[in-house]
Amino acid sequence: MTTITIQVDEDIKKAFEGATPETHKQLSSILQLFLRENLHNKTLTEVMEKFLIEHNSAA
Repeated sequence: MTTITIQVDEDIKKAFEGATPETHKQLSSILQLFLRENLHNKTLTEVMEKFLIEHNSAA
């Protein structure tokens, strides 16, 4: 396993810092599952574009 760093806004930072270690692990697992399932035969850019399109059409 390896670590990456991402930028987030202040509200997300505060929520993360206030969460328990168990919640940190759960969030990590959720993100890993999301990326692993969505990166199958796709680039990270393709996954991000698809997510943004779906998110914008739901708004």
